[in-house]
Amino acid sequence: MKTYSDKQIAESLYLATADKTPKQVDHIIDQLLTWLKQQRSLSKLPAIIQRLHWVHRDKEGIVIIKVMTRTALTPELLKKISHSYAERLQKKIQIEEIIDSAIIGGLKIISPDGQIDLTFNNQLAELQRHLTT
Repeated sequence: MKTYSDKQIAESLYLATADKTPKQVDHIIDQLLTWLKQQRSLSKLPAIIQRLHWVHRDKEGIVIIKVMTRTALTPELLKKISHSYAERLQKKIQIEEIIDSAIIGGLKIISPDGQIDLTFNNQLAELQRHLTT
């Protein structure tokens, strides 16, 4: 019996549902669920869904930019960050805002081309390294 990776299943599902009506998509998903049940692989469903999100973003040219802060940023600032990366990467940008209470202040941006750490935590760590060397 051939086995398929979560990625292979997600890519197949993406291709099978492209340009289909909602009724057709429902039927395809029902078939997938039946097949997963027959394979005793229903537990793989969350991983397949996660992979499907990745496949969709990749096929649509969407890049995820993670913005980590202590408190929520204003919609205007998030829009500026998104616009800046969209111009630089020439891709559609989706911002994933992560609220992290461990951050004292500032923000950290993680993108496919690297990260920018402008948190106070990082600045304090750099100051400590500078003072101890």
